[in-house]
Amino acid sequence: MGALGRHRVPSCAFRSTCYSPHRAYAQSKLALVLFTYHLQGLLAARGHHVTANVADPGVVNTDLYRHVFWGTGLLRKLMMSWCFFKTPDEGAWTSVYAAVAPELEGVGGRYLYNERETESLAVTYDPELQHQLWARSCRMAGVPDVTPDARGAQPARHEDAALGPAPAGP
Repeated sequence: MGALGRHRVPSCAFRSTCYSPHRAYAQSKLALVLFTYHLQGLLAARGHHVTANVADPGVVNTDLYRHVFWGTGLLRKLMMSWCFFKTPDEGAWTSVYAAVAPELEGVGGRYLYNERETESLAVTYDPELQHQLWARSCRMAGVPDVTPDARGAQPARHEDAALGPAPAGP
């Protein structure tokens, strides 16, 4: 994700006049973290037992970098890629850890890197930015926004269908 993600919901990420593969990649990673944290907040507020965490695989030796970062191909040729890049199998370890680690059972809203919890960029903890992305995503997908409005009002009952009913109490 790095420092390349902008501190706003991107308005021109897909327009050719300002498109940059590097910027689009960074913005997509920023959006992923913001979205996941907001989703976890909604799930927890409704008492759901499902959790959402971010699993960052790190830099993995895949063809993605051929399209995003111009210098990576050159770097691969000049240096041994095994020194700088994880294999695809190694890149999957954090996702597997997130799915099966007993210590993460019932724990959500975490940023995981190299099979450990770590801090994400400070901007990712901004609830207003999280909500802006969530609301925009809902509009783009044509689904209702189940997030309470800025005044703290609860969403209408018919909007709760987007997350499903809350689990029954004990």
